[in-house]
Amino acid sequence: MARPDPESHLHPELQCLLARVIVRLIRKGFYVWITTHSENFCQQINNFLKLGDLDEERRVQAQERLGYAPQDYLLPDDVAGYEFKLDAPGGRSTVVEMKKTPRGMVMPTFNRALLRLGEEVDLLDQLAGET
Repeated sequence: MARPDPESHLHPELQCLLARVIVRLIRKGFYVWITTHSENFCQQINNFLKLGDLDEERRVQAQERLGYAPQDYLLPDDVAGYEFKLDAPGGRSTVVEMKKTPRGMVMPTFNRALLRLGEEVDLLDQLAGET
């Protein structure tokens, strides 16, 4: 039985490494189904989609600079993401496929949370006189 959120309790670096392992499985033709609540993991998957959007020469150059192997990239057809939204009548969830762009999957709930956290850090740093 698969464990939900396989990256939970992992250091962010290990979450990114786990994403790379999953990408390699996908590139070998395996079907992988996971759930996650990790913005780091999702951003790493998006980075692999960004690599896949580059022409081969630029992709190889980026992979070399980042320490990735030639198979460390994703194409849009390699992956799909789904978001569970609590907006149905009676508090039920609806499942919505995330939009994909050349920059990756659009994850508004993660992006809003990260933006709010960054703004909070900035405000508190300003109030503490650290800017």
